[in-house]
Amino acid sequence: MRRGIEIFLFFVFLSAVSLAHPVIVVGQKADSLEYYAAQELRRYLYHLTGQMLEIQTESGAIQSDCFLVGTPTSHRLLRQLSKQGMFDPAGLEPQGYLLKSLSPQAAKKSFSATVICGKDPAGTLYGVYGLLDDYYDMGFYFSGDVFPSEKKPLWVPVDEFKSPTMYIRGFLPWTNFPQSATSYRWQDWKYIIDQAAKMRMNFILVHNYNFGDSRQGHNEMFHNFRYKGYLSRVWMPTAQSGHMWGGLGWSVNNYLFGARGLFDDYDFGADCALHNEYLTNEQVFAKGVALFQRVLDYAHSRAVRIGLGFDIDTIPKDYTVNPLNGKPDDPELVKARIDQIINDYPQLDFLFCFHSESRQEDPTLWQRIFNLIYTQIKQESSAIRIAVAGWGMKPEFVAGLPEDVICAPISGYSDGCESGAIYGNREYWGCPWLERDFDSSQYCKLSHFC
Repeated sequence: MRRGIEIFLFFVFLSAVSLAHPVIVVGQKADSLEYYAAQELRRYLYHLTGQMLEIQTESGAIQSDCFLVGTPTSHRLLRQLSKQGMFDPAGLEPQGYLLKSLSPQAAKKSFSATVICGKDPAGTLYGVYGLLDDYYDMGFYFSGDVFPSEKKPLWVPVDEFKSPTMYIRGFLPWTNFPQSATSYRWQDWKYIIDQAAKMRMNFILVHNYNFGDSRQGHNEMFHNFRYKGYLSRVWMPTAQSGHMWGGLGWSVNNYLFGARGLFDDYDFGADCALHNEYLTNEQVFAKGVALFQRVLDYAHSRAVRIGLGFDIDTIPKDYTVNPLNGKPDDPELVKARIDQIINDYPQLDFLFCFHSESRQEDPTLWQRIFNLIYTQIKQESSAIRIAVAGWGMKPEFVAGLPEDVICAPISGYSDGCESGAIYGNREYWGCPWLERDFDSSQYCKLSHFC
């Protein structure tokens, strides 16, 4: 009997200790992104401090020091502390966050707290990464995470109020090069999206080439269309195929000194681009669509938005020959292109209408096609926003576009951006073009778009 009492007391003692252990507290109405933010905070604090914190949903009285993670909308205690004047989130812009250390005296509670309060769920996630980056010396990069050389204390004083100066922050991993989105497998996409969120980026643009034929040109995997009963063959460059910009194909089996062992296949490239030799056009295209759908869904789970772009004034040669005789500005063909995007990617955030990099003989061709696209998108998919892009864009051309169209030119072969002022009050996204390692300003002057 005595031994039984001792065991009982031992478990009571453990229970008391666990209640005093620091915790991460999320709101009762926390959405999936806020809960993910709490998970990321726990994961990194464990590596940084050696302490593994439990994640709790607020219920009843909090009896230990804690990190409060969420928004005033989802988190009752954050609302309460805000009303008591402990901090004021009222001035935060969307995606913004505040960080605040509260002592028991300041919080008028029996515990101290580090507040991570977002304007919205995305702001909550950025608040976690901001705390780790700015106060715990974490480094987040596309090349990977960099941890500080020494362990950090669990509690550091914080006091920060931050809203983004630009609501879109992202990058364009240009396709058709082996180190780009052309060769991303699913795990690569997940990694890229995760790292973008850690760096507090919220946008990725994917350009999709559609021109030429299966021997010369590109007809990439994410955008394709059926016209008069015909669906063209899609593909993306792999190590064996190479690409038309001087990238000759090669075999990974020919690598020396054991380098062949780095590859688990006879070819290297995106999953959707491999092993398609015996598949139909429909089956190959379905692989690309399935991958991009996963990319969209996963990106949204990390508060990252996705744009899909293509050169609207070019089409694969397959559609231009007998018996199809298709033309880029054929209303039936344009409708088929946009039907594919709306039907396959209803969750798409932005559609980018690119000018072809090469000069077109008919200067009005692009405008005719754009008008058809704009009308259909506005009628059938109000959720997708439209942007125009290209290698530099003349202000007089942009001035004639509908007011809700975003102007997002790639800087004309330059690592600098034009001032958005040249486009008036229109929404403008600057995009430096980081392709070359030399000063391309003189080259830019030769471009007919600059």
